[in-house]
Amino acid sequence: MAWPHEDARATLEGTQEPVSKAKKMATSSAALPQSKSSSRPRWRPRARWIVLVVVLGALLVGGWLWLRDSSLAQVEKVNVTGATGETRRGVERAITIAAREMTTLHFDAAALRAALKPYPIVKSIEVRTHPLHKIDVIVHQYTPVATVVLGGRDVPVAADGTVLDGSTATGVPPLATNRVPVRGEIRERAVLEEIRVLAGATAAQRATVERVQQGPHGVELKFRGDAPMAYFGNGARARDQWIALRRVEADPASAGATYIDLRIPERPAAGGFGEGVGAGTDTAGTDTGVAADGTDTSSTDGTGDTTDQTDSTDGTGLQ
Repeated sequence: MAWPHEDARATLEGTQEPVSKAKKMATSSAALPQSKSSSRPRWRPRARWIVLVVVLGALLVGGWLWLRDSSLAQVEKVNVTGATGETRRGVERAITIAAREMTTLHFDAAALRAALKPYPIVKSIEVRTHPLHKIDVIVHQYTPVATVVLGGRDVPVAADGTVLDGSTATGVPPLATNRVPVRGEIRERAVLEEIRVLAGATAAQRATVERVQQGPHGVELKFRGDAPMAYFGNGARARDQWIALRRVEADPASAGATYIDLRIPERPAAGGFGEGVGAGTDTAGTDTGVAADGTDTSSTDGTGDTTDQTDSTDGTGLQ
């Protein structure tokens, strides 16, 4: 015979047994080691691709660096255009020798310009490469606009004052300078003004200039023959002044003038019409200046002296 309290304890123990077994199974399953595939990081395949790309990039860069300096791209044919004058052969030879030390895939234009330093006539160069073995070099040269005497020689000078030593020039006027060029350039202000005036002319106009000088009217040009003197001031508007000079010379009203004042190119004036007035002489007080449009450009100040009214506006302060 079972007591009531024993039956109740048996019932309680029966209900607790499944719970304890479930806990044991859960604990044992948690204690089991996980498989290697489940613990492997998922980002490893992506890392492999990154490493592969880096390696391939390094190989490509290294291959390019090798190829661009290899004999496979060595310059073999050099085509030079634009070089003229007595320095043409020297310029072409210097370019060819320097270029054949390079490749079309790694061309050093700075080294090529350095090879041309003995030829100041060369202003700039353009280089066009044609892989694998050909290049074209276009040479741009300075245009001589005058000459200066250096060491007893007439040396051409470019429009920016660059001394073109080693070259010769014809059809350009000589300039006088008392200073030795600095680093191959004219720095004397008065000479630079004269160069600026000549640079604004055409080659045909420069060929007619016999002498360039500084005077009361700035830069003064004496032309060949009996052509009148021309006053340019500081030559800041040289191109316009040369155009005005052609216009005045073509005007019949300027016939017989001994000078043409071009300091104001919009209103050039021809003067020096009096008898016995020498070329280049300031004729203020002797006769009347005539502008290109035929109007009188002078006035009387009440003392009987004639005052020139073509005041300079070129910044030189010349009146």
